[in-house]
This record gives sequence, structure tokens and C-alpha cells, in this order.
Amino acid sequence: MRKLGLGQRMMSAIEGVAAQQKMPRIILEVRPTNTAAVALYQRLGYEQIGIRKNYYPASSETGSREDALVMAKSIKLET
Repeated sequence: MRKLGLGQRMMSAIEGVAAQQKMPRIILEVRPTNTAAVALYQRLGYEQIGIRKNYYPASSETGSREDALVMAKSIKLET
């Protein structure tokens, strides 16, 4: 289902709700290995603001935990 614009439409809807609720910023976490999601968020104007070390549970394949990229975007609020 990738490349159909669903992720972009979903994020647009989320940003619309955030604006309606007067939320000035959206913060999210994403796995660095999820390159498609990271690229989408960057295209939509999200910027990395930090890293959460060992955020995701251990992988059953490797037994290691994965960090999370913390990304944020300011939301334009109607005045």
C-alpha cells in the first residue's frame, strides 16, 4: 500500500486536527530503520529534535533494542 499517498493524507488530517485544537506543535517518534517514514516526515516539514535511546523493544531476531528519532513540526494556528 506504499506510494499511494495514504501516509501524507493521514498526516495532513492529523495536522488539521492539531490546528483546530490549537496545538502549536506535533512531536513523534520513528524508528531510524523505517527510512520510508523518516523520508515522508522530512518531506512534510518535520525536523529531528532528538533521539530516545533504546526506545523500541528488543527485536526477536537480534535481541537488541532500537533507538527512536524524535521529530517535530510547528503547526500554523489560525488567529
